[in-house]
Parts: sequence; C-alpha cells; structure tokens
Amino acid sequence: MKKIVWVIILLIMACQKEVSKNFILKGTIDGIEDGTMAVLLNIDEFKVIDSVLIEKGKLQFSDSLKFPFFGRIVLKNKKEVNMIDLWVEKGDIVFKTTQKDIISSQGGFNPSVKSKSISAVIGKYNQVMQPIYKKQKEAYQKFKDSLIDKKEFEKYTDDIVTTSLEFCMENPNNYFSVSKINEMKTVLTKEQVKQYYDKLTENLKESPKGKLLKEYIEIKPLSVGNMMIDIEGQNLNGETVKLSNFKGKVIVLDFWAAWCPPCVKQMKNEFPKLYEKYGKEVEIVSFSFDKEKSAWEKLSKELAIKWVNISNLKGMNDNSVARAYNVNEIPTSFIIGKDGRIIKRINYEDNLEEEIIVALKEK
Repeated sequence: MKKIVWVIILLIMACQKEVSKNFILKGTIDGIEDGTMAVLLNIDEFKVIDSVLIEKGKLQFSDSLKFPFFGRIVLKNKKEVNMIDLWVEKGDIVFKTTQKDIISSQGGFNPSVKSKSISAVIGKYNQVMQPIYKKQKEAYQKFKDSLIDKKEFEKYTDDIVTTSLEFCMENPNNYFSVSKINEMKTVLTKEQVKQYYDKLTENLKESPKGKLLKEYIEIKPLSVGNMMIDIEGQNLNGETVKLSNFKGKVIVLDFWAAWCPPCVKQMKNEFPKLYEKYGKEVEIVSFSFDKEKSAWEKLSKELAIKWVNISNLKGMNDNSVARAYNVNEIPTSFIIGKDGRIIKRINYEDNLEEEIIVALKEK
C-alpha cells in the first residue's frame, strides 16, 4: 500500500514539474557541428535560462515563465559564434533552419521560428516594415554620399516610426507590440503612448512592459532644456562617483553595457578618439547597465577605458537611472552643457562629434 502511495506522489510531482515547464523550445539546425554549445538568454533581463549541447543538429530548452521575453540562442563551437533571435512565450516554439541561414540572418528574426501567437505577429510586422527599412537603408547611403541632406534622410526614419506605431495600434494586445512601443516611446508623444496603452488588456497592463508604459505616461519627461538629473554609481575600484561632480564642463553621458554589440563598437572605435581630442574640455561619463561586475570589468579592461566608467549593477529594465533619463535602448547618450542643462539626446545614428562641437560653442 505504501509503495502505491509513493508511486502516486511521484506521479503528481512529475506532473507538477511538467506543468511548471510552460514553454518548450525545440530547434533543428542542419549543418551545425555536433557538440556545439547552445545557450538560451533572456535579453530583457540579460540572464541565462539554460544551456545544452547540440546532438544531430537538435536542441531543446524548457522552463517556466509568466510573461513572454525577447530571447537569443547563442551557438558556440571552436570555429565560430552565431545567434538566433526569437520571442519566447508559453507553449511550443519550434524552428528548423540551416547553419548558412543563421549566418545570413544575423541581427534579425529567423523566419522559421513558429510559436503560439507572437511569431505570426512578427511575420506580419516584417512584411509591412521590410520595404520601408530597405528605403531607409538606400537613403542612408545617399546621405553618406552627400546626395541628400540630413533632413531628407530623417523623413525615412520618421516613416519607420509612423508605420510601426500604426501597426501596434492595429495589433495592440501582444507582447511584441507592447515591447515595440516601449522601444519607440521617447520619439512618440505622451498622448500617442497613452492611446496605445488604453487599448491593452488588464493582463498586459500588469505585465512588466505594460507597467513601464504606465510609468512613462505618468512621469515628467526629461527633455532638451531641462536640468540634468543627478545620478551616481561606482567605478571599478568601488569608489562612488556623481554626475554632478563634473558640472562646469560639457558632459557626454553615455549609457552602454558589455552585452550590447553596438555599444561595444562605439566604445572601441569612437569614444577613444573623442576622449583624446576633447578630453580637456569634455567629461565623458559612461554608465554601464550591466548586472555582473565581472562582465563589465573584463570588457572595460579589454577596451582600456580611460574616461569615467561607472555602474550601479542593476541592469536597465528596473533601474531608476534608466527611468530618470527615459532610456530603453542602448547605446544612448546625452550632451549636458556647462550649466547642467540637457543640450541634446544622441541616438546611435547621430553624429556625436558634431554635437559636441556645437555644445562647446555655447556660452
């Protein structure tokens, strides 16, 4: 009798364990080397969910989750590192691709990924947006070749924002759209964000990204002309540094993280030149949104960062510093005048040096 009871208990525990694993991600990659390490990351929180070794081109992850998250599968072997970006949601998520297609689709969503609902939304979004992205890319080349001016080029960027907003308004109640509005909120009006937020179900309003939208609607925005908000962090030696320490100089406040490839590229190629050229007149303050000091410290040393480099090691999504400056994507920088006023918000496409020159001319 006792044996039967234990069998029943074990079965119940097994069922409960299976229920807790409320997403299963299965993938097949033709042509990939057996023994390749596959790591599933939650990019929203930048944490490792699980890791497996690929056998016969197959991998599988499973775990519990309350809300969907933007994920990345990092594939690493002795030869190379590749990535697959995808959304993870409850239910089955499957994909079948090839090693060649992974390499060719770096930086975008692999179209073979199929899930309960989000993959269909992404498919619709990409179908709408691809022609517009293509036009912007062509316009950017013309801008670089001085065939069109900056104002003409910015029309194509505006088209991306307008069309993305229209898509999200028409397809509001999914986590992809909520995430997209969060990405764009600093270039939208508060009224546009509120109109979108009001369309959401209560469940999505209570989601992490839904709460971020509500918070953004309710807080007073930091904009050009406002006084800077003082922030503080610790440098790699554990010393506390405040932004206000540098008032009286032009400040470039840069937000970055070791896990952000465009940030690392900028830190490696652009900032050292700016520091050498303007370091006597301009204080560069890089604030890292890393959570792990080891990752931040390792990359900082590799990059040989000479300017101010601080962090509070709280990440980006739940960080009062990110909220204070309305930062939801990186790299993002701010140019702050000698009097402590915000002169310019710099996005990745902007010419940072040109804006520094303008700031230095201000009295």
